[in-house]
Amino acid sequence: MKKLHDELLLGIKRNTSELGFRYNSATRSFRKKVGNTQFSFHLSVVRHQHDFDIVADLGVRYLDVEKLAWGLMPPHPLRDDLKFDTWTMGVEVGNLTQGSQLRWGVAGEKDVDEAISKITAIFHSVALPYFEKYSTPESAYVMLQRDDRMSELNSPLRVKRWERIIALAYFLEPQRLSYWISKGRNALVEASDRQSDEFEQFAEALLARQPSGVDR
Repeated sequence: MKKLHDELLLGIKRNTSELGFRYNSATRSFRKKVGNTQFSFHLSVVRHQHDFDIVADLGVRYLDVEKLAWGLMPPHPLRDDLKFDTWTMGVEVGNLTQGSQLRWGVAGEKDVDEAISKITAIFHSVALPYFEKYSTPESAYVMLQRDDRMSELNSPLRVKRWERIIALAYFLEPQRLSYWISKGRNALVEASDRQSDEFEQFAEALLARQPSGVDR
């Protein structure tokens, strides 16, 4: 299975490198950085006894936003500050395109070329338009604050989604930061979210960083 897996990755590498995406073996993802934005086309391997499936997901990271959020996150015993690898938003391609997970199965040599072809097609038809659509923090800010099905797909953890909304507000619309904090707080209370305390700590730390003269 390892030989088939390596052949598949090699094919995807060839088909994405010409567009500036570089393979990161530690995360099994193809990444590209444009200014302060980073894109990720990530492949997960679901192993079975005699074959494996590939699942692809997309990620977008706005470096300024994630550096700010990382610095304000409450300490955690499992957190490794040397492994800063959080993403502002992301989604599995099947959930985005058809409402359910999409997998490509590989059981033998004959499946590798077909999987490469289909995954490359998804990269061009789904991943690249997605990266273009959310190439700016402003585009994610508008989408996430809708707090609807699409925002849930792109940021499934409610607390994390609201943390990113207010972190984006800090940069893009500081005069409305308090408004979005209030909206997030109300949404988490209404949902009886068990992690609402984390949001409160994050929001307080964010307000404390706000420059003087900005209406709080």
